[in-house]
Amino acid sequence: MRRPQPPRYAPGLFRGSVAAFLVVTAWTARMGPVGKHLYAFGGLYAAAFAVLAVLIRTFPSHWPWKRQLILVLALSAAARALFLPFPPSTDVNRYIWEGILLNHGINPYSHPPSDPSLESLARDREALWSPINHKDASACYPPLAMLLFGLAARLSPTLVFFKIVVVAFDLAAVWILIRLLRAYDFPLNRALLYALNPLVLVFIAGEGHMDSLQVFFLLWSFLLFRRRRDGAGFFLLGCAVASKYLAAVAFPFWIRADNRKKVPWLFIAMAVCYLPFRGTGSALFDSLIPFGTVMHYNDSLTALLRPWLGEGTAWAGLALLTTACGAIFLAVHDPLKSSGMAAGCLLLLLGTLHPWYLTLVTPFLAFFPSRAWLLLHAGVLFTFPVLHHEYASGRFQEIHWLKLLEYIPFYGILLWDAWRGTPYFDDPAHAPVRSLSVVIPTLDEASNIGSCMECMQGDPAVGEIIVADGGSRDETLETAWNLGARVVRTSRGRGLQIREGMNLARGEGVWIVHADCRPLPRAASRIVEALNQAPQCVGGALGMEFRPSSGRTRLVQWLNNARARWTGIAFGDQGQFFRKKALEAREGFPPLMLMEDVELSMKLKESGPVRFLPRGVFVSRRRWTRQGFLANFLRVIHLSLSYLVKRRLGTADEAGRDFYHRYYRK
Repeated sequence: MRRPQPPRYAPGLFRGSVAAFLVVTAWTARMGPVGKHLYAFGGLYAAAFAVLAVLIRTFPSHWPWKRQLILVLALSAAARALFLPFPPSTDVNRYIWEGILLNHGINPYSHPPSDPSLESLARDREALWSPINHKDASACYPPLAMLLFGLAARLSPTLVFFKIVVVAFDLAAVWILIRLLRAYDFPLNRALLYALNPLVLVFIAGEGHMDSLQVFFLLWSFLLFRRRRDGAGFFLLGCAVASKYLAAVAFPFWIRADNRKKVPWLFIAMAVCYLPFRGTGSALFDSLIPFGTVMHYNDSLTALLRPWLGEGTAWAGLALLTTACGAIFLAVHDPLKSSGMAAGCLLLLLGTLHPWYLTLVTPFLAFFPSRAWLLLHAGVLFTFPVLHHEYASGRFQEIHWLKLLEYIPFYGILLWDAWRGTPYFDDPAHAPVRSLSVVIPTLDEASNIGSCMECMQGDPAVGEIIVADGGSRDETLETAWNLGARVVRTSRGRGLQIREGMNLARGEGVWIVHADCRPLPRAASRIVEALNQAPQCVGGALGMEFRPSSGRTRLVQWLNNARARWTGIAFGDQGQFFRKKALEAREGFPPLMLMEDVELSMKLKESGPVRFLPRGVFVSRRRWTRQGFLANFLRVIHLSLSYLVKRRLGTADEAGRDFYHRYYRK
């Protein structure tokens, strides 16, 4: 991960934003419960997000780290303390009730609150029992959460004490998040996106939802993974899943070849938590299954599928989630980022999305801020109070048109930012690019090298052309020399050749062009303009077109361009470009005989934002003609997916020889 720029400190503005945030928070806390004063509460809630943005931007990152730490923890504790008098959710009544059942030796998974055998117990605790929702449903919370309910109920079966327990885990999660930010070398002000997030304050500190338990164990596991303590990391990830099942979505992204033998620790943790309920059997999920498949509220993607699929919507959502996680597994190799993306996909495919469910993604915003997700955090409240009011009066009815106001801006900004690569925080700005060094890897390209070079020679952004030859036996080198190129002889293998050419490059930017490609006029100038207009951008690729084209090649070029735009993974014939210093900071160009283009794409994505510039280069279809369209198409897909899987697991051939021989059948 890259270290972003520190915020701009303005003492007066910062102190004012702190005071304003605490005032707004105190005022909001006094107006509970959610929905009692709908418009005033919503206005204060939105204002808290606006003030938080100013507070983060003006945070004193120049202070000593310990002083910053004390400030963040003090603000976190103060904001939560203001919400302690806030009326708790009726879910807390359920937590206490199930804890009481456990302490009486009664299995909550087998006995719902309406069970006639519990009538005397309910009568003795009428005030606690009466507000419980879904009295005909048995417990749906995972085993570790149930054990915590039992322990807390043994100590003090009161609403206030249970809220204190929830807030204690929440503050502990803030502490772990701070440690995690420091481990990844991120500024401490990022922690405020969770620590002072109005949604977290209202629904965790205010209403007392137990999702803080899941967040605490999830962040702790990430911290241990970062420190390469993988066994303990998987154990705590198992505890997170045993706290709330949604955490399971992060599991696949932390598996590597060198830690796969420690994966059983996750299942050991879950088994240990399940042992006290070992006689429950499948009843553990009796309430969870209908809740996840039949009931629905505030859903977006599944709401579009439900009119067509009915009861099969949940299975379609699961299939879409599996597909999305598979794509993330292949395209995003940062386990923290891929876990956050998978968590976001999960929430958008759930049939029920209560506001506090969003706390699953809130900690990830400290590392990968998203304007869309922050907007959803703010907007989700405005559908909930109306429903909350209706539910309190005994009438449950979702107002569907309100979801349009919630989700249309969210998905619009999400897609726009993905298209444009808009950062929320300022990433490190790079020096301007004055010219490009064009590197052309060649092997027996005498018939192509001249035409390729002539397409670029009139572009003022081209500072030099370097031909890196892998042992041509024709007139490639002579032709390149006569046209003014710098020529270097290298070992055979495209990545090895490009690396040698890059080492000779004198330009601030490097542009890789294959000899059988024909760049469009001013393509180099467009690259320089794009890099200088976005100083945070580290590189990218161009849109490609086959010449001559056909229906099949147009399909391939559409797939190639869509992949490069949406995943940041480009192939070598897509005119990849990058800032030389940005890549040198990551050990330079990948010295692979093949798959160097995919590896370059992954390195660039992990270094900073990348750009895709449409229409930039014409590509020869000679290989598709010589090897056969279908055979080449399948071979490229197979090799690319194989490399991405092996890279993700840490088993890829460091020299790329295996892929080279498989592709060229040598």
